[in-house]
Formats: sequence, C-alpha cells, structure tokens
Amino acid sequence: MFILTSVKVAVFFGIISRLFYLQIAENIKYQSLSDKNRLREWKVPPQRGIIEDFFGEKIADNTQIFQLHMVSEEVPNLSELFFKLSKLINFDEMQKARLLKKLKKRKPWETIIISDNLSWSEFSKLNLFLHEVRGIKPVVAVARKYLKDGSSTHLIGYVSDVSVKDLENYELLRKINVPGLKTGKTGLEKALNATMIGKPGLQRFEVNAYGKRIKELKFVQGKAGANFRITIDQEVQKFA
Repeated sequence: MFILTSVKVAVFFGIISRLFYLQIAENIKYQSLSDKNRLREWKVPPQRGIIEDFFGEKIADNTQIFQLHMVSEEVPNLSELFFKLSKLINFDEMQKARLLKKLKKRKPWETIIISDNLSWSEFSKLNLFLHEVRGIKPVVAVARKYLKDGSSTHLIGYVSDVSVKDLENYELLRKINVPGLKTGKTGLEKALNATMIGKPGLQRFEVNAYGKRIKELKFVQGKAGANFRITIDQEVQKFA
C-alpha cells in the first residue's frame, strides 16, 4: 500500500513539474514572439571619414540623403505595396522591374533599398502614411560628395555599394555590412577604407501592429570613420 501511494505521489509531482515547465517555457516562447512583433532593430550606416587637401579644403565629404528600405518578408502584399508607393513617391514600372529583379537575389529577411534619392516631400509623406505600407522604412542616410571640378578624381577614387565579391574578400565588410553601406573601390577611398569606413550604430524602436514606430527604446551611436588630410594643394592640382 505504501509503495502504491509513493508511486502515485511521484507520478502526481512529475505531472505537476511537467505542467509547470511547459507553462514557463511557453510563456518565454510567446513573450519572445511578442517582443519580436513589437520591437524592431535597425543598423545605421556609419559616417565615412572626410578627405581634405593640405589647406583643409574638403575633397571628399558626406551629404544627407533620404532612402526607402524594404524587408520583403514583412510585406503582406507586394502588388498592393507597389500600387501605394506609386501614389506616394516617384515609383514607375522600370523601378518596379529593377526591384523585382533584386528580390530574386536576396533572402526574404534581407533589407533592400527601394530608393536612395527621395525628396523631403516624399520622405515626409511616407512617414505620414507608414501605417498603410507595411514592410518599408524611410531612412535618413549619407552619400559621398566630391569636389565638382574632378581634378583629384584619379587620386581620391570613389565609393560604391558593397558587392558579393567585396564581402568574400574583406572580413571587415562581412562584420559591419548594413543596408546602404559604401566601400572604397579605387584610389585613396580604397587604400584608406579600413580606417575611414567607421562602425555602424543601432536603433531599436517599439512599433505598432502596422510596423509604425511609436517610441525609440535604444540608440547606440555609430563611430565615424577617421578623417585624412593629404599633402596636396587642390588649387595647384587644378593646373597639374
């Protein structure tokens, strides 16, 4: 009798323990899912270092631009999104075709840049109607700006989007790659890339059911790249 009772007690406590474990595990699981749906994190491209001539004139600088990013797995209906975008920004059939081509080469969770030259009016309009266009995000970014006369182009070089080949060849780019990141392709932009590229920042937002940002929960400032002053007088270089 004692043995039977002991077995019953052991089974009872085993069931209770299992139920308690499942409840805790499920709570953690659904809390995690809830946080995933409620929170969004975005990496912010770093500010690239500036190149100046001997007298401090900026030869390679940064300028503010407005971009539109998209994560395809967060878009409920692509056709509907394209239609709405055509009403809000300059988004024609050619841009649509290019975007569809990009989508075939990217993973559903990867960020794609739809446009990197939004006007302030378009940027404002997108933020206003963000609850109607899920899966996209208007972003303030930076673009490279060079001295207009082009006298130092061969020396300075240029930057461009990070390619698959760049990622294969450079461990640094694999570590810090974010949407919109540019890397040096030729000249000093390439030679000094490792120190001029900087480190990306991070933004975490609380969002509503439509993906619209409600409140910033965390902001980690990125680290700007190092500036360089070269031993060339830009005025003299014009006549070289």
